[in-house]
Amino acid sequence: MEHGKSRMDQLLQDRAVYQQLCKDYLNLKVLAQNACTSPERLAKCKELVRDPVYSPRKLGRIHQFGDFLRLLEQRNLLSMIKPEQLERFEEMLDSQDLFTDLKRYRQTLDAHRATIERHYLEDLRHRDRRTLLEKEVERVKLECGGGKEEGKRTTEPSKTDSSSKEVPTFAEKRDELYTLLQNEIGRDWRTLARALNLTSTDIDELESSYRLRERILAVVERAEQTQGADSLEVFLDNLRSALARCRRNDLVKKMNKMLQ
Repeated sequence: MEHGKSRMDQLLQDRAVYQQLCKDYLNLKVLAQNACTSPERLAKCKELVRDPVYSPRKLGRIHQFGDFLRLLEQRNLLSMIKPEQLERFEEMLDSQDLFTDLKRYRQTLDAHRATIERHYLEDLRHRDRRTLLEKEVERVKLECGGGKEEGKRTTEPSKTDSSSKEVPTFAEKRDELYTLLQNEIGRDWRTLARALNLTSTDIDELESSYRLRERILAVVERAEQTQGADSLEVFLDNLRSALARCRRNDLVKKMNKMLQ
C-alpha cells in the first residue's frame, strides 16, 4: 500500500515537472520572439536553417519570428525536448534573459529527460486532446493580442488543396503506405531519417536496436508522432519532401496515388 502511494506521488511530481517545462518552453519562445527586433535579424536566423528546413518558398513567406518558430516546430527542428536550435540564434537575438533561461531550461530537461520525453510523446499520441502546452499557447496569443491577428486570417480564403482530403485516406492506408516504404527504402533509411530530422543519436539507437525493416518503420512512426501531432497534413508534406531528398520521386508518386 505504502509502495503504491509512493509510486503515485512520484508520478504526480513527474507530471508537475513536465507541466512546468511546458510553460517554461513557451516563455522561451515569447522571449525569442521579443528579441528578434528587426527584419535583418530574422533574415539571418532564416539563413541559418535554410538547409534543414529545405523549403526556400516557405521561408520566404515568413515575416514574423513567431511564424518562423512554428515552421521550425513543424519541421521537427525545434520542440520542448529539442530546444537547442535556439542557441544557434544567440548572435541574432538581443536578449541575455533568453539565453540565461535557456541554459536553466536545458539543465532541468537533462535532469528529467526520460520523464519529460515520456509525457511529451504521450501528449503527441493523444491528438484529439488539447494539451497543456496548446492551451498555454492560446492563452499567450490572446494576452498578446494575437487573437486579433488570427481573426484577420480567418477572413482569407481557406486552403482547399488535396492535402486536407488526404488525412482520412491516410488513416485507412497508413499500414499499406508504411509497408511500401519498408519494402522500397532499403539501405537509404539513414538518408530518410536525416531528411525527417531525426537526430544522429536517434539513428544510432535505431541501428543498434532494430533490423532493417523495423528501423524504417520506426523512422516514419517517430516522424509521424512528432511532426503530425498538430497536423497530419504537415507530416505528409514533410514525408514527401524527405522522399524527394532521398531521390525517390517514384515513391512520392506511389504515395500520392495511394492517398487519392
